[in-house]
Amino acid sequence: MIAMKRLAFAAAAGCAAIAAAGQWAPVATAEPDHAAFIISFQYDTDRSAEQNYSAFLREARRSCMTSGMRSVAVRQLEDACIADTLDAFVRKLGRTDVVAIHFDRTGRRIDSSRILAAR
Repeated sequence: MIAMKRLAFAAAAGCAAIAAAGQWAPVATAEPDHAAFIISFQYDTDRSAEQNYSAFLREARRSCMTSGMRSVAVRQLEDACIADTLDAFVRKLGRTDVVAIHFDRTGRRIDSSRILAAR
């Protein structure tokens, strides 16, 4: 299981925040415009790396996005939340196959040399 917390700006409409794996639960913060959340995700070894990545992407979208009408600014915060969450997930997971999938889908590089060195 991946366990990690991150903090992000919450929009006035209640835009969710970021994290990767653990338990889904809001965490109180000192500032009212901030919220922290933890996303629970268990890497399923019976599924392909692509399927696991897609499953986590769905969880990140569900966690970071709010329903209904949103301003462009809120949508940009949600997109940043999803991107940061995926980057954190890929970095924390430490699987080079997932790093490659992430780069193919997003164009964002995760330093896989650190991942290999840590093993």
